[in-house]
Order: sequence, then C-alpha cells, then structure tokens
Amino acid sequence: MRTATSLVVRTTPFPHTQSDAPAPGQYPLPLRGVPAATVEPPRSSATPAGTAQQAIRFTQALVEVLSGGRPLRQVASWMAPDVYDGLQRRLALGAGRGPATRARLASVHTAVVEPGVLEVAARMVHAQRSRAVAVRLEHHTDRRGVRQWRCTALSWA
Repeated sequence: MRTATSLVVRTTPFPHTQSDAPAPGQYPLPLRGVPAATVEPPRSSATPAGTAQQAIRFTQALVEVLSGGRPLRQVASWMAPDVYDGLQRRLALGAGRGPATRARLASVHTAVVEPGVLEVAARMVHAQRSRAVAVRLEHHTDRRGVRQWRCTALSWA
C-alpha cells in the first residue's frame, strides 16, 4: 500500500508587490485586497459608418434564428459556408422542442479588432433565460465584387 505525501498548506496570503504587473497582452485578475487596475482594450478609429447598426441588425436576425422565430436561410448570405453548415446541424438537433417564442437582444457590444474584422458580443433573452452570443464578422468580396460583412465564427451558450 502506498502512502500519500503530506502537503504543506500556506495559511497566510502571498504578499502582493508592484512587480507583479501583467505581461503585455494579459489582463490582471481582480484579487481581494489588491486595487483593481483598469486596462483599456485596444480600440480602432477605423470603424466604417453604419457598421455597428449592420452588426446589430444581423445579430438580431441571428437571435431570431436561434430561437426558432426566423428561418435560417434568411441569414445565409451573411454567413460563411462552414458556419452556416454548423449552425444548420446544431439547429436540427433541437428541432421539435416546441413552439418558437420571441427572443430579443438585451445588449450588444461591437469592437473592431483589426481593419475589416468586427467582433460582436451580445446577450439575448429567450424563454425567460439569458444567453450569450459571440459573432465574428469579416469583410468579404462576393462574386459580383461587392464587399459585405460575412459571419466567419459563431458561438452561443
């Protein structure tokens, strides 16, 4: 029979020093007793006019698709083929769960992460529950040479 080694449990907290600054690209954790540092996320001033409104309209339509209130084909032109196929498979798993109820956006946050790339974080309310939705939109040139936003990543919980 093996015996376990004993662990030493530290009962006093580690002292916090100012040299514990986060490395570039890291955000500090809010620890008890340590003043919270505010870190501004990188922002870009290259936001095209109307971009946020287009992202909000697409996200609202997407929320309606997720809740069953709108057919998926109505947002097909906005989506990359792999994202569309994945969403179609996931929606098929939940088919027949009952009547569709209206979903709404409670909040939407957009950020331009680099030129031509927009990320959207939203909170939807559906059937008395809040759910998170994250979308990545990228500028894409279609077959006719028209630039439009295309959803290249989608996640919701």
